Amino acid sequence: LRARQLPEVLELMRVAEEFERAGSLEEAAEVYRDALAIDSLWVPAQSALVAVNTVIQNRRFDTLMSQGLSNLAQEDYDDAYEVFTRALVLRPNSRNALDGQTQAEQGQKLDQIMLVEARALAFELRELWELAIGQYRNALETDSSLAFAQQGLQRAQSRADLDLKLINIIENPDLLFNDRVLRDTESLLTDAHGISEAGPRLGEQVIELGRLVRLASTPIRVEIHSDEQTEVTVYRVGQLGKFRVRNLELRPGSYTVVGSRDGFVDVRQTLNVVPGRESSPIMVECVESI
Repeated sequence: LRARQLPEVLELMRVAEEFERAGSLEEAAEVYRDALAIDSLWVPAQSALVAVNTVIQNRRFDTLMSQGLSNLAQEDYDDAYEVFTRALVLRPNSRNALDGQTQAEQGQKLDQIMLVEARALAFELRELWELAIGQYRNALETDSSLAFAQQGLQRAQSRADLDLKLINIIENPDLLFNDRVLRDTESLLTDAHGISEAGPRLGEQVIELGRLVRLASTPIRVEIHSDEQTEVTVYRVGQLGKFRVRNLELRPGSYTVVGSRDGFVDVRQTLNVVPGRESSPIMVECVESI
């Protein structure tokens, strides 16, 4: 039954991913729910729905946090307190929201160091990690013992490093064709999923990278034809022997196919398996005598 339903589920996944790319996350979530209504065990839909819902919730929270921090910067402490209270309804244990509420209560008691902290947290919430790092370094130049600046600098540097790694892979998806890089990326995604209060930028990066990992992990059917006289070997796969037709399921990437036959010149060709695209059949046969 699940096999018969698979085409419909895959079509819904495709539609949902288009909504994601267009920024229509609520619509995407609805379509992922439709896919799960058909096959509740479809792991890609489960993961995608969790990721999309996380981004939606993070955006709502981050909008309130940005508004509250903006009010703090303008010394509108009453308004800031109300906004941070609304943010705490969404995340009762949010450190940033609790800090913001405390700053609003303190009002005019805030000194220059606290203002630096507020600016740094605002940059963190907007995922402007280099600017946050600059604020924390400035605070530490004033007083190297400030715990919030020490912790914040470490946190911002860690997130800046993660951001650079995610950008590199998203902008160079062919890197995922390497088994080691794919494993490292899956580990990186696990780390990213474990970050609380991730922010919309990271959430969107996780969604996009998750999509790329799914594509890079999904085997593509490849049909190889030969003449039953040629020994066929696919590097990274193994020796296939002699045959007329052989079907393989290969992960996306580049493969070298070699044909050998006694008394004939070896043949070699490159097989490029492209994610999400059916590969054309290839012919491997030795025809040139030595």
